[in-house]
Amino acid sequence: MDAIENFRSVLSQRLSEYPENGYYRAGKDQLAIIEQDIAQNRCLSQATYVRLTLGVMCAREVEQIDMPFCDAAYAMLEEVKPKV
Repeated sequence: MDAIENFRSVLSQRLSEYPENGYYRAGKDQLAIIEQDIAQNRCLSQATYVRLTLGVMCAREVEQIDMPFCDAAYAMLEEVKPKV
């Protein structure tokens, strides 16, 4: 399973358990931004990548409560980051 699919799976599970959780809802929004940019450009643009806050959110807030979610997020971000 690629990293985007893995993150989508983990995110879906979390949202089904905690549909009102702001962190998971933000993750869903960030995933939508990533997928839209990839669909338009065939890869994630540098401009979009630098605007993403998912990694920072995980590092500052979510790691303490859900490291598996953050691991999936970090793996996805590493996979999609622009190659410069």
